[in-house]
Amino acid sequence: MKQQFDIPKELSHLRIDDRGYPIPYFVRVIDGKPNFRFLDIEKQEYCVEHNRCNVCGKKLPSDYS
Repeated sequence: MKQQFDIPKELSHLRIDDRGYPIPYFVRVIDGKPNFRFLDIEKQEYCVEHNRCNVCGKKLPSDYS
């Protein structure tokens, strides 16, 4: 059963899983399917090094601390 709800525009670029939920940037994808139990370490490191959001993957504001 797919969820019926509006996805915020800030997350609309994310892939959608089989249930209709957006897949957060940090979720590990294994064999083409998101596995919500695992963190993608490379994406996590990229977010920390490049001041990016873990959930959407977009650049954080410069005044974010």
